[in-house]
Amino acid sequence: MLQQPLTDVDIEPGHVVEWSLTRSGTQHGSHRPTSYNQFKHYTSGLEESAGSAPLRSWIALVLELPGAPDRPAFRAALRELLTRHEILRCDFERVGSDGDLTCAVIDPDTVSTSPHDIGPVDTTEALRDYLFAYFYDRIDVGSWPLIAVGTVERTRSTTVFVACDHLVSDGGSVPVIARDLAAAYRAETDGGTADLPQVGSYVAFTEQQRKEFDEVDAEDPRLASWRAFMDRNGGFFPRFPLDLGIEDGTTMHPATNRTDRLLGPDDAETLAARCKEQGVRMSAALLAATGIALRDGGGPEQYRGFLPVNERGRGDLTDSVGWYVNTMPVEFTVAADLDVDDIIAAANNAMTGMLADIEVPFVKAWYALAPELAELPAWPYAVNFFSYMDFRKAAGGDDPTVAGATMHVWSSGSNGICHWFHRNNTGIHVNTIRVDTPEARTTERTTIEHVRRTLAGLTAGAVRGTALTHP
Repeated sequence: MLQQPLTDVDIEPGHVVEWSLTRSGTQHGSHRPTSYNQFKHYTSGLEESAGSAPLRSWIALVLELPGAPDRPAFRAALRELLTRHEILRCDFERVGSDGDLTCAVIDPDTVSTSPHDIGPVDTTEALRDYLFAYFYDRIDVGSWPLIAVGTVERTRSTTVFVACDHLVSDGGSVPVIARDLAAAYRAETDGGTADLPQVGSYVAFTEQQRKEFDEVDAEDPRLASWRAFMDRNGGFFPRFPLDLGIEDGTTMHPATNRTDRLLGPDDAETLAARCKEQGVRMSAALLAATGIALRDGGGPEQYRGFLPVNERGRGDLTDSVGWYVNTMPVEFTVAADLDVDDIIAAANNAMTGMLADIEVPFVKAWYALAPELAELPAWPYAVNFFSYMDFRKAAGGDDPTVAGATMHVWSSGSNGICHWFHRNNTGIHVNTIRVDTPEARTTERTTIEHVRRTLAGLTAGAVRGTALTHP
């Protein structure tokens, strides 16, 4: 799986079909608590969408299914997906005097799916334009459903496209959705039953999260590491240290999206072997290379940033769709007199310590420790943000159909820059979403090229068997 802009996806022209979701009546289960992430995203999304330039965002999937198109089989596969993952059927509502967000699970038997023929689309460029318009129109945090599905049919294959609002999905959910749809579709066309693992419930996860953390306040001992980070950082949010050509504030600027390959598959394997030999994570090497690039671009010798961390664990939530992300602070030295191996070790130690010390959900920590910023619809300025995922180890990562799929994260606006590093069968890549300014473009290109040179030096150093000083 590759994370890339939707404008780069290569889809063969064909006959487009939209699959609509409808529900009969208004009956559903009782209202249940949502996660802190969901509450913040929903309330901020409604506020931003009420403006003159509504904010839109999505997490999307494009997947190729071989063989002649089979609409009954796809309908059954889509129904299986919706039945397995109740969060995709949920209806959201703010209740009570404090306007807290709740969700109600809709019975799958009351949800129906139906195909609507759009007709032939003759070029890849036109298909990209269509997908963008379709997702933009259908994915709205204040509407139901929060998933949009369609297909492009041809004589010998079908392209599936799916988009979800972040309210019900995260990056780790995309391989799960791809795996489940592909497996269920194959089983239906073969006349069998998909062999899929037992799956947990994100709605149950959010209920448990609220029970554990609703009483957390600024003095809670579980926030000790956060408080220490704030003291050293001078505040809750770690600032992105280089020029992006924008003023501080939560104003959303037009965003641009780009993916670069940093290492090919052989060099990625060489780097992985070097990291394993030194007892460090691959993500620590990428984070260290990013910290070095920011330092050499004019940033400080102490890296401070945010990292998203997967909260699915190792149980049945592993195969569940939802927003299983906690955002945590990380800091380590990138001093110029250290060699790269020392900086990688520092990054790895920082990540290990972070994972051991931080358990309170990010939004809860934000509200408790920076209440003066609690009502902001977004982070107060450009924040240093780094993410890494190995798609080969995700759900269905060994399935060629899933491995060949693409993921697309998009937002119509940004007030900073975010890097999503990821590994797949073709190497190591980085997807960057940033404000669309000349200064941000220069910063992005300089930073990414510096990271690429550092990683190339690490792979060369591994071949030579020597330590490497920074470029």
